Amino acid sequence: MGCDDVVGLILACSTCPEGDIELNGECIETTVADVQVSAGGEHWCAVDAEGTVRCEDLEGATSERDGTLVAAGADHSCALAAGGRVICWGEAVELPDEEGWVGLSAGDGWTCGVHDDGHVACWGGPQPELEVETVEVGAAHACGLTSALTVHCWGENDAGQLESPEGEFVQVSAGGSHSCGITTDGAVSCWGDIASTPDRDDMVLVSAGAGHACGLTSAGEALCWGDDTSGQASPPISSWRAISAGGMLSCGLTASAHTTCWGAGLDPEI
Repeated sequence: MGCDDVVGLILACSTCPEGDIELNGECIETTVADVQVSAGGEHWCAVDAEGTVRCEDLEGATSERDGTLVAAGADHSCALAAGGRVICWGEAVELPDEEGWVGLSAGDGWTCGVHDDGHVACWGGPQPELEVETVEVGAAHACGLTSALTVHCWGENDAGQLESPEGEFVQVSAGGSHSCGITTDGAVSCWGDIASTPDRDDMVLVSAGAGHACGLTSAGEALCWGDDTSGQASPPISSWRAISAGGMLSCGLTASAHTTCWGAGLDPEI
């Protein structure tokens, strides 16, 4: 079997130095690639391909745990452990007793999750009154996407962050006092105290932070808008596969599976 017969296998026929991995034609100087990143209030967390969750705050303090998915909130973080069990650390938050969770999102003192039987629940905050498929938690509100591709938001509405526009969406995110979504035609829409958005039709992901938002185009370009007092809305030039907007910082996962963050005095490492 030649190299042309194993397209998609990361390690097969690799020409990279021993100990490195080849991903998208590039050699990565690490034995484990990152697969997810989440920016919180003053910290960030990432998950690597071996199921290790590592977090770091603005003071440089780090921690590691086992998990398959992580959600960084304002002052706490949560992860999915073995069996779909939810674990959290930092500011004390309520936790579900049952296992089988497949999705998580953390906000300001509360967390929501998606269970493998399809139901959504929140701990430490308001519950949704309408069934949704996905959930994203902001400071004091949350938004979800229904099976009909409509957006439903609940919680605090002091700036209109619950007043989602009509239309079909493929993704939604909740921030400080605003919410954003990606429509089925690739446009990004925000409502609440951030209404201006990039005029694009190639957006594939959006993340709402405390006072800013970031999005990702189909070409891997990162775009941010809103509050930029700490540089959190000024992403470094790179090719990206994921992006997450937090408090005074934002983080992204580069095309070479490297996590980097910017804003809040951080010096991005690309």
